[in-house]
Amino acid sequence: MTTVMRPNLCTATRHDVVGVVAASAGFQPRRFRHQFRPFLPGSGPCGTRAMGRCRALQSSEPTNAQNSGEEGASSRSSDRIRSTISGLDELLGVEDQKAASKDQDVMPAIEVSASKQVLEKIGAADAARSKAQDEGAVASQIEDTLARVIEQARKLAESEDFQDKEKKEAGGQDLQRQVEKLLNSLIRSKNGIDKDDYSDIKSKVFGPDTFWVTDVLPSSGLEGGVMFRGNLRGKREKVVAEVMQRLHDAYGGKYVLRVILDVEAAFKADEDKSDRSLDSFVAFEVLPAAAAVPPPPATWQRWVGVLLVALTAASTLSFGLASSLLFLPKETLAFLANPSSISGDALPPGLEGFDPQAFLTAAVSVGALSLIPQVAHDAGHSLVARLRGIQLKAPLLVPSTALGTFGSIRQLASLVRSRTDLFDLAAAGLLGGGATALALMIAGLQASHGGAVVEPGLIPVPAALFHGSLLLSTLGNLGLTQEALAQPTLYVSPLFVAGWAGIVNTALNALPVGCLDGGRTTLAAFGKGALAFSSLVVYALLGFGALGGPLALPFGLYVLVCQRKSEGWIQDEVSGVSGTRQALALGITLLALTVLLPESAGVLLGGVGAGGPAPDLF
Repeated sequence: MTTVMRPNLCTATRHDVVGVVAASAGFQPRRFRHQFRPFLPGSGPCGTRAMGRCRALQSSEPTNAQNSGEEGASSRSSDRIRSTISGLDELLGVEDQKAASKDQDVMPAIEVSASKQVLEKIGAADAARSKAQDEGAVASQIEDTLARVIEQARKLAESEDFQDKEKKEAGGQDLQRQVEKLLNSLIRSKNGIDKDDYSDIKSKVFGPDTFWVTDVLPSSGLEGGVMFRGNLRGKREKVVAEVMQRLHDAYGGKYVLRVILDVEAAFKADEDKSDRSLDSFVAFEVLPAAAAVPPPPATWQRWVGVLLVALTAASTLSFGLASSLLFLPKETLAFLANPSSISGDALPPGLEGFDPQAFLTAAVSVGALSLIPQVAHDAGHSLVARLRGIQLKAPLLVPSTALGTFGSIRQLASLVRSRTDLFDLAAAGLLGGGATALALMIAGLQASHGGAVVEPGLIPVPAALFHGSLLLSTLGNLGLTQEALAQPTLYVSPLFVAGWAGIVNTALNALPVGCLDGGRTTLAAFGKGALAFSSLVVYALLGFGALGGPLALPFGLYVLVCQRKSEGWIQDEVSGVSGTRQALALGITLLALTVLLPESAGVLLGGVGAGGPAPDLF
């Protein structure tokens, strides 16, 4: 026996079997590619590569009609079919055993047999991806399915009624079902659903009274999931509850059900300008319980978290020192503003006899107080997570010399049941941190006594700070005297500076982009489409420096590297939130813009962490 082997048998079979068998059955290429698009990864759009190989096999072998010069349509059809079957034999390692019969009219019968080596390779590849099944059983199942595929293709080729359209379509549909079964065996991931459970879930979990399944495909959502397409047979809320209960009754905690949108169907309906409701695009994703949980942090990630704590402590101290620079003599500030004059051997002028106690006290006070809003922010997340049964990973602090910290990354350690729970989780952090920062600012303004009098414990800041944003300008007019605002320098409490840093930090994290808290609230309130649009706008504003002044570049890079991907661990992605929460989401975004537009951060942070001159700070 002569067997054609390929380096990657599993991949070759997955693509080439589909292409050759499809050609044998007379499938329309476009229709066939659409039906099997999810099953053909790596093969180019819609499995074009497989169909190309099939056509190459057909055109590379001379037919009997070409050698004899016959012009009849029936003879050309028979030769084309025989060439296709020959290509299938060569591709799968199948041997053509010519029949001894001499009285065949149309074409000789083709007996095919599957190469044991090829089928054993296919079975081994599938068994390696599934720990739940025995390797020999998997190989045997794939061998039986592949044998039926080849047999069906042979029958179609030998049928005298092959030119009959109706009979050809009926035979093609039967062949398609066999190919689907073969593909289901080949494409299942290592964390996927057991093949034996496919039909059971379709019959036990779904049904004509809840959700009529029309198609089963590998999901493009979470890894290891399977998407069940179909039609809702009732109100969405009732159907979702019923289906989840049935899945739990049938399998316990073995599988998890997610409610998702069939994006491909929605796009197709949009192209066709179809006026269909949202419920018509609802699909269900079933995945193993182990695949429905975000991966736990690795050991190195825990050590990175510890390192980030130390770096954040250093960055908050750096922020405190920068906030207290105006305690230094003017000669020292002018010296530090000129980098060329700085020398390691020379003492900056003006420091002779300078008492650094007030400078250091103010720096430490501002640095420590600036962490209070962040603690309140993370406490808000933790509180709602406990109330809603959501598990969170340990916070990863993000250091920043400009604000002390850019906040923290709070990753999910479990699925969030609904978009409402996700909204409450994200909004709790923003409201907790923002309210705390606002309270610090108000307390700082009261402790500043108008801002015009130099008192012990107060920090000199530039009056232009209060003209940087609508929020700060309003607070300044309420808490400071007009006499103080008319001066170039004001004297405020460290509470005010720490509160200001917390307000700006909260505003940045409230931006509707990626996996920031603002991105999570926008996703929960308005969906993925709204978040995609708002993210594009925010990236553009950050890129042009319109948000946050000198903070735009470092914060934008931080979001692109760490927070650009939207939240995906949601069990019910379809059900929306209340109108109150949608209004609150808009309010959070507008409040962030009042803080960051047009130059709220640029005045106070003109040189902090950005290489600007020190005298421009305060």
